Amino acid sequence: SMTRTATPEITAVARFPEGELRVGGVLRPDAVVIEESLLSLAKSRLHVQGRLSREAKRPSALAVSGTVELDELATLPFLPLPALEPWVLRGAAEVQGEFQGQVGDWEAAFFRARIRAAHLEARQLPLDQLVCTVEQRNRVLRAQIPSALFSDGKLSGKLTITHEEAARQTFLLQADLIGAEKQYLAALDTAGVALAAIQ
Repeated sequence: SMTRTATPEITAVARFPEGELRVGGVLRPDAVVIEESLLSLAKSRLHVQGRLSREAKRPSALAVSGTVELDELATLPFLPLPALEPWVLRGAAEVQGEFQGQVGDWEAAFFRARIRAAHLEARQLPLDQLVCTVEQRNRVLRAQIPSALFSDGKLSGKLTITHEEAARQTFLLQADLIGAEKQYLAALDTAGVALAAIQ
């Protein structure tokens, strides 16, 4: 006869200077199955569920949802996002996404997300009623903005980031603007945004 052993359940709290992470799940030989976890920063709350691999060569699979204060993205524990720092992001956004890959090598992982924000700023440029989709695969991240309001005008655009060797990244940003004020168009040019069309 076979002896059955109960799968160990885990409950853990990790505190760090920026906030805390609470995790509840099941510990298996090959993975930690996260049934519910909550990452709390000063203004951000993110729920995470999924499978965190315990084997170096096997990918993890996580689902994330919640509200993020964008200037706190640079302080996320366990997941550094240095590519976002030059954009000087400000504002709160609702995020829903999924991640598959090695947590320690996020540039090579697959992920997709949908982001909504009533108001935010990127390099001190205001965006309202933003809807954005993000997808990364094969070390290329693509973000699309089908709609947003910018300086009383309408904005749509695409951002492509290619993760190269030696921690280098290539950026390509294209935007279409209709009805934006000239002062903000000059600010866009200063911020390094390539405008595909202005009407």
